[in-house]
This record gives sequence, structure tokens and C-alpha cells, in this order.
Amino acid sequence: MINYQKSQKYLSECSTMYNGNPSSRQNKVAAKVTFEISTMLLEELIDDSKFDQVAPQQHSNQSDTSSLSAEAKGKIRYIGGLCVAKTKYQYKLFTSSNSEP
Repeated sequence: MINYQKSQKYLSECSTMYNGNPSSRQNKVAAKVTFEISTMLLEELIDDSKFDQVAPQQHSNQSDTSSLSAEAKGKIRYIGGLCVAKTKYQYKLFTSSNSEP
């Protein structure tokens, strides 16, 4: 999402929405709206009824973690935590650079 909000397409859509170059406050509002919409879409995708409609062959890519060692599970948790932390940090930088002074 952060890459999208830095893209030329996003900036052009903001310019169209605000009939010209948006101010920093307008950019902040647009970023919040984009975040809220993406959150709503993710919540809808996570809804259990959506997962019931997925074809069984798509579930076959999931691996059984019960056979993994404790060290392997720890590495997966560590890498997952790094990904979440990096995403949160990038979002924090983006929102702070697009907020009003």
C-alpha cells in the first residue's frame, strides 16, 4: 500500500479528486481514506465465508507445521515479525512525511 501511495497514479488520482495539487492536509486525508478502505477489504477477505469458497487445490500449498522443529518455527516467527515491523515502520515514515507540520 505504501508503494501505491507513492506512485504517480495515486498522486494523479489525488490531484483529480482535489481539482489540483492537494495540500499536505488533503494528502493526509487521502492516505487515511486509502488505509481505511484497504483495512475494510482485508477484513472482508479474512471473513470465514470467503475462505470456504476457495478451491481445495489452493489449500494444498499450505504446509503442515507440526513436523517442523522448534528452531524452524522460531525462524518463521522471527522473519514474520521482521516483516510486520518493517511494514509498520515504513507506514509510520510515510504518514509522518504526509502529515501537517
